[in-house]
Amino acid sequence: MKRVFVICYSLIFFAIVSNAQVFDDFSDGDFIANPQWHGDIQDFIVNEKYQLQLDAADGGNSDLYIRYNVIDSMEWRIYTKLDFNPSNSNRLKIFLMIDKPDLDSASGYFIKIGENGNDDNLKFYEIDKGVETLIGEGESGLFATAFEVNLKIVRLSSGIWSFQVQNTGQIFKEDFTVFNDKFLFDTAYFDLDMDYSKSRRDKFVFDDVYIAPFKPDKNAPKLVSAKLVDKTGVLLTFDEELDMASTSNPDNYIIEQNNIKATNIYFDINKPYQVLLQYSDEFESGLRYEIAVKNLKDLKGNKIEDPQFAYFFLVEYPDKGDLAINEILFNPNKGGSDFVELINISKKFLNLKGMEIWNLTKEKGEFIKNDIILEEGEIICVSSDTNSIINDYFVPDTAVLIQNKLPGFDDDAGNVSLYFTKNNISVMIDSFDYSEEMHSSFVVDAEGLSLERKNPYLGTNDRFNWTSCSTI
Repeated sequence: MKRVFVICYSLIFFAIVSNAQVFDDFSDGDFIANPQWHGDIQDFIVNEKYQLQLDAADGGNSDLYIRYNVIDSMEWRIYTKLDFNPSNSNRLKIFLMIDKPDLDSASGYFIKIGENGNDDNLKFYEIDKGVETLIGEGESGLFATAFEVNLKIVRLSSGIWSFQVQNTGQIFKEDFTVFNDKFLFDTAYFDLDMDYSKSRRDKFVFDDVYIAPFKPDKNAPKLVSAKLVDKTGVLLTFDEELDMASTSNPDNYIIEQNNIKATNIYFDINKPYQVLLQYSDEFESGLRYEIAVKNLKDLKGNKIEDPQFAYFFLVEYPDKGDLAINEILFNPNKGGSDFVELINISKKFLNLKGMEIWNLTKEKGEFIKNDIILEEGEIICVSSDTNSIINDYFVPDTAVLIQNKLPGFDDDAGNVSLYFTKNNISVMIDSFDYSEEMHSSFVVDAEGLSLERKNPYLGTNDRFNWTSCSTI
């Protein structure tokens, strides 16, 4: 969609964002105030995840833009998701700094994603009165398929531009750098511009738009997590790239319980934000370990002066007697959903991924698909529709609800069983034959009432170990 601009329009209606700073995460459900975006506003919505999303009626071109103050060193950040393979006809341009929102005659800089073939990468252009010139590009094929990334672009006063990409679950990694100091404005426009076909008219998503003066990194790296990769190896993950030399001293990593040090330290230059520590002795089941890290540096020389701490523990899969069926709703309210409540009665840290919840009566089972870690005594409630549980019952803030398919349970009597397969052998963890007759004799109508286990450490099929319960 093309727009005709009148000079007085911009004088009257454009508010320049003060202090050269823009931040919009769309958490207010709005994009036309605080800050105010302009352009083809009818083609965009804020979706249920509080993200800006293209929502055009048909294929075409749409853009949104905002005006801001500029200084000689700037930083731009944005989350973007394209739920398709980009191409020449379905592409994104992000104008970082242009002198006017009329793209046919603007001057400044933009990045582009989208081309035919499989070589799609991040391209950086200079635009001079509407004439585009490619001045830098990143890794080939990085954006050839559907993607979601955070982009960070920094312009230094020297004219150096740095382009960084952060994939899901990763840190920012530099894609490429270039030099260009041709344009610098007192005020500029930031513009999201996209071409799209009808099938892609709602497949562009944006979030966390940030424009501000660049502040040099003066912060030490932060320890994000510690995780056992096997019984003797601990993987440390940080929030930025580390200086390799600073990672090699075993005195920089102390496990608080026994003051032991790593026998080997591994640093992978392809994952420069991680350190793998190898120990001579195996870590014990059921114990929570604390590690203290210090003296590591980032690439700017910022050092961890005060120790940083993280916990880790040995994660195991359930065996017979480790997990107990603690509660079951097999006759839900009309329109409601069954649930099964489980409790870890072992001293282990259990991962339930891969465990099957079966109804032996129907000879049907469903796998737990996601990683679910249970500590000793921790309880979870599994349902195919957790919203129905929240709507029908009082659910305390401490309750952990897991949405996962269940095999379905008969309303009068049936079975719920837990199985886990180890070394191609299926092990029964727990099994309960339930009946509506196990409800209290005072219950007239058992619909919507669950059966709750009185003591998870006593017999599962002892009918006197179960009682009626209406809440979870």
